[in-house]
Amino acid sequence: MPESHTCPLCTNHALPIFRKGEFSILECGRCEHRFADFAAPSSHVSSVYDDDYFTGGGVGYPDYLSERRSLTRRGKRYARLMKSLGPPGSVLDVGAAAGFILDGFRANGWTAKGIEPNRRMAQFAVSELGLDVQAASLESFETNERYDLVCAIQVLGHFVDPHTAAGHLSRLTRAKGYCLIESWDRKSLSARMFGSGWHEYSPPSVLHYYHHDGLVKLMADHDLTLVRWGRMPKWIEAGHAKSLLRLKLGELPGGSSLARLADVIPEGLSLPYPGDDLKWWAFRKIES
Repeated sequence: MPESHTCPLCTNHALPIFRKGEFSILECGRCEHRFADFAAPSSHVSSVYDDDYFTGGGVGYPDYLSERRSLTRRGKRYARLMKSLGPPGSVLDVGAAAGFILDGFRANGWTAKGIEPNRRMAQFAVSELGLDVQAASLESFETNERYDLVCAIQVLGHFVDPHTAAGHLSRLTRAKGYCLIESWDRKSLSARMFGSGWHEYSPPSVLHYYHHDGLVKLMADHDLTLVRWGRMPKWIEAGHAKSLLRLKLGELPGGSSLARLADVIPEGLSLPYPGDDLKWWAFRKIES
């Protein structure tokens, strides 16, 4: 029989359902959370999110800094979205990278601060954009501040321990403040269509694969209650799209030939992301 593991969300039994490279992907029999069978070393954050993640392509970015225009625009859209729930205040962006999304919030009246484990990206945000971004991981970040809004944009699946991460996000959010999560829904139509070939199954970079109900329950366990959710249009630069296509097409039979199809995409374009699997959730911190 397959070896049983403990689900990191509900502590029930989870079993392997398929392999992705050298890793098993497991599913919980109770809450249906999926996660990679990976014992993360102490160097996990620094090794996975080194400079190559932002410049090496593959599951990362071929040139993260080239995404500035689309990411700043995305930050502005999220700033306007959150303004519909309350006036601009203090915002902490967790996993701020080079600060582009955070800059969009600042442009819409928010007092902006960020944390980013990659020192090169954090330094760019400070020196080039004049943002207050500290080189730190969520787990190592120490502050007595509480924020009106805490953002975690496409980072939740990267954390080793979901409850530890959610607990830190809740701790940093002031009472009646908000936590904004952007993440991938593994029960979306796109994810179900691609099955084990879904792009988010990419350990050891992405370790957890959430669905709506599981994510809502996780955050509720840490005094964050769902108030709104939806989908935000996403645009990606042509170079990033080509890099992802080469990676995913290369995994298919005859993939080396198929991967060359990515070369027909002209450089310099911003392309709309067509999937329905990327969503956002706005949670409100319950007063304790």
